[in-house]
Amino acid sequence: MRLIAKQQPIPVFGDGTSSRDYTNIEDILQGVLVASERVAEAESGFYRIWNLGNSEPIRLDEMISLIGKVVGQEPIIDTKPMQTGDVNRTYADLSRARRELGYDPACPFEEGLRLQWAWLKERM
Repeated sequence: MRLIAKQQPIPVFGDGTSSRDYTNIEDILQGVLVASERVAEAESGFYRIWNLGNSEPIRLDEMISLIGKVVGQEPIIDTKPMQTGDVNRTYADLSRARRELGYDPACPFEEGLRLQWAWLKERM
């Protein structure tokens, strides 16, 4: 966001088709709080693994475009080779967290970007 706002090049590794499961921090915090309550209520020694995320991967090129829209600047892309060991797509499987915790992320991706941009503008 800072680079786009300052009209500086953004390094993009690969062709922009890789995707990640970007999730608003409020959604993650809600999941962590519910999970910690669940563990605290259980018997001693109880542990469980729940995936928290959004389960709706966003392509890198789409994310950059949406950031440009939110910031109000056209992104300048500096294309780089894909980084060694990187994967094309990652996302959280929420089936257990939904079933056992009632976890359901509520913040749409673009709204999360708007919230992040509002927060960041105050600090730039």
